[in-house]
Amino acid sequence: PHRGVSIRGTGSAFRIIADNKMLLGETDSTRVLKELHPGAIYLHRGLQYKVTGLHLGDKEVFCQEVDLNYYTTPLSDEDTEILSIDEKKAVGKGGLVISRGTLRTTETVLGYMKKDINTRKVIDEIYLDLPPHVFTTKGVWMTVGEEILLEAKELGYDLAGGMHALEHAQIAALPLFAICDRNDLGGVSYFPINPDLEEPAIFIYDGVEGGIGLTKRGFEMVEQWFEATLELMEDCPCTVSCPSCTQDPHCGNNNEPLDKRTAIMVLRKWLGR
Repeated sequence: PHRGVSIRGTGSAFRIIADNKMLLGETDSTRVLKELHPGAIYLHRGLQYKVTGLHLGDKEVFCQEVDLNYYTTPLSDEDTEILSIDEKKAVGKGGLVISRGTLRTTETVLGYMKKDINTRKVIDEIYLDLPPHVFTTKGVWMTVGEEILLEAKELGYDLAGGMHALEHAQIAALPLFAICDRNDLGGVSYFPINPDLEEPAIFIYDGVEGGIGLTKRGFEMVEQWFEATLELMEDCPCTVSCPSCTQDPHCGNNNEPLDKRTAIMVLRKWLGR
């Protein structure tokens, strides 16, 4: 039934209602499918609520209080299309050019994972039939050139995992410069190729309709942003990935694949190190 309802981004509020008819809060269309899909566990004032109904047309979410040993994270797919380019500039000494502009973003929640509260291990995967959320926003993007591709191949590095890890680290570091939470941002990495750019690419975008200046701030302070991203990864003692550096608790791909070593190599090349 959800498939018949369009959820193009409008920013209008969805009401979150408990089974006793108490209003728990509100959320917007950019978050509702990821955080409040049927079966999702919603936390409110230390209590667990399970989503029992999502009425997209009426903009209502219905929940029932529960006490369960698991939490949920969405399985999702993201895609971006470049609509226009506002500006470009060179970064560092590695030949990187970062672009900023308008994107059409499509986020599709495919289902969700149940994860044990104590071990964080996946208990089950549930698949859903939900409509895509399509919205226009602002973002930045950058590509991985032939030189880096060849070096990664020669070293036996996992470039798909490296770009995914770098995307996560960039999102984690941007709130140091833009007043936001990492959940206000979205991102997607393309390997082996982005169809618009015809190269491997990383996109970071504002997670709300129209954009609110978050990635514009990142563009303005790009060298400081990238230095902070590099520091975040290099200062972390893990070898491949961990929640402190390149793992994202809201990753729609269950943080797979991730390779911090390759992410560091790509970023150092971009900065001309």
